[in-house]
Amino acid sequence: MQIEHPAGVVEVTDLGDHDAPAFVALGGAARWTPTFETLSRRWRCVAFDGVGSEALDAVLDALTLAKVVLAAEGSDGAAAVTAALAHHHRVDALVLVDVELDGTEADLRSLHLPTLVLHGQDDPQIPVAQAEAVAHAIAGSELILVGGGGHEPTVAKPHLVVDLLDGWGRRRLDYDLA
Repeated sequence: MQIEHPAGVVEVTDLGDHDAPAFVALGGAARWTPTFETLSRRWRCVAFDGVGSEALDAVLDALTLAKVVLAAEGSDGAAAVTAALAHHHRVDALVLVDVELDGTEADLRSLHLPTLVLHGQDDPQIPVAQAEAVAHAIAGSELILVGGGGHEPTVAKPHLVVDLLDGWGRRRLDYDLA
């Protein structure tokens, strides 16, 4: 589906039960497709190809999503942090996967919401120390290293990522993920 907003048009993927907790991923569905195939059995999974504030507002409004878990992977991480800060009234939690967040420490320290930092333990591109620094900067965040996850655990280990997201959602957000 396509959604128009003042800065253009975004392509949106919307899977799963519309009454389930919403998991919204920035940066398009391609990297999230393997994870969404299973995750959408218990979550409403939304991905779109835009990362700006106007695009996020347009998607959340069009899909009537009041509260979401916002997620990003890789270079979209900084945009997710910015969006979570700007839309704190609509973002319940944040999931950051293998993110590069150089120069955003002040923004990270400003986050006051449940945050899961997932990182491939064997990531050849982004050192584990980067994930540790991100998790350390966000009060109350949780870091999980995905063994064998490489640089994109959502692609390399989608079923494990789903199990981790479900467990975290139940534990930290008190979500009913039947």
